[in-house]
Amino acid sequence: MIKARNQYRRITFMKIKSILSTIDHIICIAMLTNSFTKLADIEKLKKKLIKSKKLYDIWAEEWFDEATMGKDEKPLKLKIARNKNGDYIGEMKMAKTLCDKFGIAPEKRKSDHCVCSIGYSAKKDKWYGWSHRGIGGFGIGG
Repeated sequence: MIKARNQYRRITFMKIKSILSTIDHIICIAMLTNSFTKLADIEKLKKKLIKSKKLYDIWAEEWFDEATMGKDEKPLKLKIARNKNGDYIGEMKMAKTLCDKFGIAPEKRKSDHCVCSIGYSAKKDKWYGWSHRGIGGFGIGG
């Protein structure tokens, strides 16, 4: 039974690895066995700051879960963007659009959230909210 569960967890983690490379918002929750586990509970091997920009930082991270990975498997490598507080924004394309194009300073809507989903743009004097489906801007008089 334990061997079968570990095999299932290894397969599930491998599926998650492939999903993470294209869908960045799933990084908050990984499904292992019958319960949801935050990816933060998986052992993080390395976290390295690559570049610091005005509104966000670019990080290279390697993730590894000893309980589910085989000896010959390599860690999951991600290149992601985080705000200046270290909160997850998303992949590079998302950060460039939000921060460089719109001038938005991303932040979490609530402190217990794991992804930035709102932010203020001093450049356009608007508050923005976004998800994987779209973005909306709100300002005074418009």
